[in-house]
Amino acid sequence: MDNYYEVIIVGAGPCGVSAGNLLGRYGIRTLIIDKEADVLSIPRAIGMCNEGARILRAMGLYDALLSNMQFIDKVRFMHQNGKPIFFADTADRINGYREQHMFYQPKLESDLREGLKRFDCVELRTQVECLQIEQGHDGVQMWLRDAQGRRHRLSCDYVMAADGARSVLRKMTGVGFEGKTYDQDWLILDVGKDPQPGKAVDFICDPQRPGVTLPAPFGKRRWEFVVKQGEDHEMMLSDQTISRLLKPWGCADDMQIERRAIYTFHARVAETFRVGRVFLMGDAAHITPPFAGQGMMAGLRDAYNLSWKLAAVLRGRLPSSLLDSYDRERRPQVRQIINFARYVGNVILPQNRLSAGVRNIVFNTMRWMGIHSDERGLAIKKNPNHINGSSWRHYLRRRVLKLGTELPQYRLEDGVGTVLWMDDYLAGRFQLLSFNCAVESYLEPETLLRWSQLQGGFLRIGSRGRGEPLTDGSGDYERLLDGGRAVLLVRPDKMMVLRCRPQQLDKKLNAYLDSLGCPVSSDRRILQGAY
Repeated sequence: MDNYYEVIIVGAGPCGVSAGNLLGRYGIRTLIIDKEADVLSIPRAIGMCNEGARILRAMGLYDALLSNMQFIDKVRFMHQNGKPIFFADTADRINGYREQHMFYQPKLESDLREGLKRFDCVELRTQVECLQIEQGHDGVQMWLRDAQGRRHRLSCDYVMAADGARSVLRKMTGVGFEGKTYDQDWLILDVGKDPQPGKAVDFICDPQRPGVTLPAPFGKRRWEFVVKQGEDHEMMLSDQTISRLLKPWGCADDMQIERRAIYTFHARVAETFRVGRVFLMGDAAHITPPFAGQGMMAGLRDAYNLSWKLAAVLRGRLPSSLLDSYDRERRPQVRQIINFARYVGNVILPQNRLSAGVRNIVFNTMRWMGIHSDERGLAIKKNPNHINGSSWRHYLRRRVLKLGTELPQYRLEDGVGTVLWMDDYLAGRFQLLSFNCAVESYLEPETLLRWSQLQGGFLRIGSRGRGEPLTDGSGDYERLLDGGRAVLLVRPDKMMVLRCRPQQLDKKLNAYLDSLGCPVSSDRRILQGAY
């Protein structure tokens, strides 16, 4: 085992291995360690949204993982008699991807680990435990123990702690884990043979026994049922209870039950996501109730937000102060996701008849008003990924300035007629997007030099017949860029961070680069041949 790495990731779950794949694409020398011998065979997380698919595409793995995905067309909310109260239509695509993907976590994790083999700069070591870390001004010392009980001392520049809800790194750094543990327990059942294959998630809105059931790839299915106060756990896990609960769907003996467990849900957020050179990610940083299906997604967003920043700092393009933005951007968004999940749980799964009756009246009134019907689903929009901080600021920046959220993705056509998605051209770096406008001509030589040092690119889109290298046949980017009267600055994680007129670009871009700490250089040799 070598002694020095640029980044050491502790924890080889979906969050940690995703970070490894992203860092591998940037050429960062990375070690991932995990105390387990192999991927856990327990299917814990089960769903991701279109944003997760887009992050997998950024890793270069989405197409390879499609065989592990099942798409969901509807999310239905059902009376206890089996009739629908309303449904949400999730068959549409957002940014090129279906809204809801279901996966089998052991297979997904294996495929993510397989993706690491593409990179000579990334190593994965299992059955390795982190015993101690010591931070200094110039790096981190880490003491490990391998499967044979041998101890190793390694050094690195930064540590990504993705070691789960019981995070050893979080405890070592003394970070508090604020929030609450729910009094409510849930029975989780996974079966290997789906008795009613379909493409819908069903919330069982029965105040006597709320629950949810959802299909999974490879003909599997999951149920989650409330465990009431005072109910004996051993009794709930018994064959008799499980047969009774699953009876509306068929015979439990025919379903090949693979897992039965009782879980307690949590809503917790670490008091900080950064302690010096150590960064908390995924469940080590936050835990959310599952009602909004955003638990693993939050970890993927962590990895995506932090990986490009570490790469930029390690390659000397930006200062280490940039890394402070990880906590500033991710923690408020995580809190909003947790609050949204708690809200969804309270609305759709009340456990008394009065609350359930009020909910049903509200949704029946919405049906009477034409907001939804048996044929048309209710529009339910999740809280999108953003970097805008508090709710009011998020709303203003997103709605008024159209900044702080992901760049919408549409199809583009190149000069030889090849049609590709926008993400295929973004290349994981800073990009200035313009329409029928060569924005380079609006930048001073010194600004071009700074942009070159950041490895920023120019992506010009044009109308058909204008001779531009990329054309926008649908007109979506023409509208987004105000017909050429606006320029967009997009970060490597596809966040829109600056919007202005071409005439304002030089001043606005320099101000943004100043905020990043991007250095000003007089070495014009860097500029030669850059564009």
